[in-house]
Amino acid sequence: MEDARDTAAPAPRRRPPWGFLGMLGIVMAIEWTLAGHDLDFTAPWHWDWRVIGKAATRPDRVKGREVLLFGDSLLKFGVMPRIIQQGSGKSTYNFALHTGQTSSSYFMLRRALRAGAKPSAIVLDLTPHMLMHAPEINKHLWPELLTAEESFDLARTMRSPDFFASIMLARHLPSYKERYDIRANLMAALQGRSVSRRHEIPMYRRNWKVNDGAQLMGDSPAPAIDVEQWTNSLYSRWFPHPVNVAYLDRFLALAASKQIPVYWLLPPILPSIQARTEATGFDAGYSAFVRDVHARFPGTIVVDARHAGFAPDLFMDGAHMNRRGALKLSAALAEVLRDPISTSESGRWVALDLDRVRGGEMPIEDVFQSGMALQAAGAATRR
Repeated sequence: MEDARDTAAPAPRRRPPWGFLGMLGIVMAIEWTLAGHDLDFTAPWHWDWRVIGKAATRPDRVKGREVLLFGDSLLKFGVMPRIIQQGSGKSTYNFALHTGQTSSSYFMLRRALRAGAKPSAIVLDLTPHMLMHAPEINKHLWPELLTAEESFDLARTMRSPDFFASIMLARHLPSYKERYDIRANLMAALQGRSVSRRHEIPMYRRNWKVNDGAQLMGDSPAPAIDVEQWTNSLYSRWFPHPVNVAYLDRFLALAASKQIPVYWLLPPILPSIQARTEATGFDAGYSAFVRDVHARFPGTIVVDARHAGFAPDLFMDGAHMNRRGALKLSAALAEVLRDPISTSESGRWVALDLDRVRGGEMPIEDVFQSGMALQAAGAATRR
């Protein structure tokens, strides 16, 4: 009788999973192709978070800068580093982001300090409605900015594992991160249209570069807006989101640990909207919040520009400055930064004064001029 071991059939050789490998190759090819069309599927503010976020990690951007600016679009559009340097003599960089929040400002400040920044002052602005929104409002932008460590930090503070998973997935799969923009582009293409903003992105990137992170808008007349609609949509009821408050505290604590004074700028908004927020009680609630934070971080210097006298024709909409408004706001802030205010004196609340403004008329390039400069450069190259 033959041994069973001699008659047993040889074990079949395992074949490579060609189907799975082929599918994986197709997925990688699709993702690689989509990444190559990134300009078509992203808006300028995606690049703002990406480009300015990386700038905060670069020693050549942060070292030697005496004033660092953090916040949202009101600061990004409204404060020009070159004007600050002209009026105060202090080299400045603007790290504010479109729809920036306290968490983005905290991560950017931490990056800058790790990269070797040693500023003598920090300017921070916190648009009230961005303080009220949960971080999820920027769900399409966080993957452009956050590292894995920062994503975990934010998700843990939010107590949202799903948020962390979403950010990680978006960081590695363009098809997931840009799915809504891809869909919009496909729908437009079927209708013979294009919604790509690739032609705008170089214009904005140039403007951020020549303005040290800031974005200078063009001149415009006084905006014709619906005051009630603006007030009801952005300033209806004051209630800050707890995650934003937590990161505001962390931002101020980090600055205090490095003995860096923080100038908390309360930017002006269109006078008619400001009056409406005061009538509804929204402004009083926001002011009480600022005073409460100020009491917990008495070294913070509040710079209040809400009643500084900015006329309607200095705004491009209900909250953002046009070119002339930005130059005036920058020059007025430079006057405050020119002479250091002792952080040992608690309760410092400075009312911005346009009457003290000097200069502010430098030939600074706005976004429209950036666009024309790129067109001229392109025409010269083609000749």
